[in-house]
Amino acid sequence: MGGSIEKMTVTDSGVLLITHGKGLAGIKPGQKELVFNLLGETLISMKTNAKEIEVDLSALPSATYFVKIISDGRGKVVKVNKY
Repeated sequence: MGGSIEKMTVTDSGVLLITHGKGLAGIKPGQKELVFNLLGETLISMKTNAKEIEVDLSALPSATYFVKIISDGRGKVVKVNKY
């Protein structure tokens, strides 16, 4: 998966905002985002076609999570520490 994540922010209300940089397959239709914990359990699963993704983490406790962005069968994983 080429490209990069241009910006990633967690708001005070616990919403994760991810903006894709140029070339990231995230702007293609049918993209899927997964949030999972250190045990590999999927906690959030969603689909979007947007360049900017909002993932609501507010219901999850403070911990380390991984967000996997999947498009065209390829994925990119980023680590998120929620305090």
